[in-house]
Amino acid sequence: MYGYTAEEIIGQPIEVVCPPDRVAEIQGILSKIRSGERVPYHETARQRKDGTIFPVSVAISPVWDDRHGLVGASSIARDISERYRIQAELRLRTADLECATGTWRPSPIRSPMTCVPRCERWTGSVTPC
Repeated sequence: MYGYTAEEIIGQPIEVVCPPDRVAEIQGILSKIRSGERVPYHETARQRKDGTIFPVSVAISPVWDDRHGLVGASSIARDISERYRIQAELRLRTADLECATGTWRPSPIRSPMTCVPRCERWTGSVTPC
C-alpha cells in the first residue's frame, strides 16, 4: 500500500508515511496512545514512497508488555481511495438525476449554471431542466 519493502520501513518513524501537513495529527494520535487510549476509527491521508498522497482509515491501539508497560502501537490502515472515488461518482450521478428529473433545487453550493452542463448531457438542451 505504501510502496516500501519490509527492510526499508521496519524501524522507521510513522512520519515516513505521513504527509508533511499531517505531522501534528500524528503527534496527537501518539499522545493518545501514550495515555493508553485507542483510536478506533480515523480517516486521514498517508503518503506513499513515490510521494502520492491517498486517503486511509486507521485504527490504532496501544501495545503493552506483560508488566503493563507501553511498548508500541498496533495500527490497521485501509486504503479508502476507491470508496472516495465511488462517493464522488455517486454525488455526480445524483446531481445528473436531479437535473434530468427536475428535482434539482438551488442551494448555497449549487447554482443554476452547475446544472446546465449536466442537463445538456441528458436532454441535449442548454436550458436548465
